Amino acid sequence: MPRPARNHDEPSASLIERSAELKRALIGFALSPRFERQMERFVLESGSDEIPDEGEAIDAIDRFALQHTLPNGKTVLDQFLASRPDLTAADREILRSWRDPVEGIFEIRRKDGDSLVLLNLLDDLEYRTYSNTGPAAFRPLPKHGFVRARLIPISPVPDAWLASGSMRVYRKSAAADVAQAALELATKLPELVYRNPDKIEYGRLRDLFADPALAADKRYADVLRGYLRAETIGPLPFRRLAAAHPQTVNAVFRKVLRQPNFTWAGHGEALLRRRKPWYYEHEPRPDISVLGARLSELLGQQIMTVHGPLLR
Repeated sequence: MPRPARNHDEPSASLIERSAELKRALIGFALSPRFERQMERFVLESGSDEIPDEGEAIDAIDRFALQHTLPNGKTVLDQFLASRPDLTAADREILRSWRDPVEGIFEIRRKDGDSLVLLNLLDDLEYRTYSNTGPAAFRPLPKHGFVRARLIPISPVPDAWLASGSMRVYRKSAAADVAQAALELATKLPELVYRNPDKIEYGRLRDLFADPALAADKRYADVLRGYLRAETIGPLPFRRLAAAHPQTVNAVFRKVLRQPNFTWAGHGEALLRRRKPWYYEHEPRPDISVLGARLSELLGQQIMTVHGPLLR
């Protein structure tokens, strides 16, 4: 079951308002003439071949301001911080915390005072969320419906988040379509799933491929062996790790499998076919990340783990 939102101090109205002021100033800075050409290119490249609608454009601008790397290696947020020596240390802490926003498709769980408790279907975590226009902004939202949104922290209050960009709203009756959209997003961007610390056994596998010496530690070697045995994990994790670590992949498999002549290029595919015949005997399914309990429920299954950590 998802963990309940923790009962921390509420952010003050003045802190929420200051966060909103800083966000408006940052967006204004991003929309200034100095970034006009880069912004236009980014917005067009972020959408489909068609002209983006208002919500898509707002979200693209939000990503551009917070996360897009400019040709000089910095983000617009970095440039904004550098251009504002008048900002207080508290303001800078707020702004720096926005470098890693949370993006997801959320189920509306309940209202909690001035906040809305949202369950992210991607990482199975709850987020206590506020609006920069006050709690009235949440009143039209459908009970037990869904929203697609991006959230930024309200620093320094832990576990408090501010809606950032647009919010796309869906009624409870759209649960099947929402679940499918969440599944597709988890497949496209599996890193969104791994915000949940309960879902990073896969992190140990990444560490092993980064440092083959860890194969001497049974805990790391057993993770790879478990992935090879599992009938719910397809070939994709192995292919991704091999592609990301071409210099160490051979050493990892040689140590764990105790096959001194093993090479990924020469033996990798045969290994996968031998260990995972079920995958090749049927029409290949898209490899996805571990999904949370609620999303699995919405998809009509107990657990859906085609690629990712072994959880249960």
